[in-house]
Amino acid sequence: MEIAAVAGGAVVLLAIIGMSVYAARTLPPDAQIPVHHGIGGYNNWVSKSTGLVIWAATGAVIFVITAVTAASAHAGSKSTPSLILPFVLLLVACSQYGAIRAALRRSGGAAGQFRD
Repeated sequence: MEIAAVAGGAVVLLAIIGMSVYAARTLPPDAQIPVHHGIGGYNNWVSKSTGLVIWAATGAVIFVITAVTAASAHAGSKSTPSLILPFVLLLVACSQYGAIRAALRRSGGAAGQFRD
């Protein structure tokens, strides 16, 4: 079992959940979150609660895939999927960060939060 892949995935999943909690507390009640980054920018804006749940659920699904892949790997062999999936989870976290920043900019009032 690839313990490093599971541990790395767990850390990134906690970061995704933490960003969702932070955004839930920071964004105004009527804010919208983008859940798809298309060509030329974010599209498919949904309500704050729906969007944050979608981002966290996406991270959880990828984490489960990481754990199942790592558990099914043969002892002593390096499994490429179990090494790649934590990086995919990190990509989801970075996309969520961008989506939250876009929502903050779009909502106006809390734009001073979550700065680089």
